Amino acid sequence: MKPSFACPFCYTYVNLGISYVIRNRNGFYYKLRFVGFYNDLGQKGYPLFEYQRL
Repeated sequence: MKPSFACPFCYTYVNLGISYVIRNRNGFYYKLRFVGFYNDLGQKGYPLFEYQRL
């Protein structure tokens, strides 16, 4: 699904089961995973990530 930047209040579905491997500018690799989108009050728009240096 392609994100829409025309609507700042539109949300797209995020698959919580996907991990990404990214490399920073210093050459270190990290595993990154999206784990949440709501705060403690149940409000949308508060992304939460886990990461681990590989």
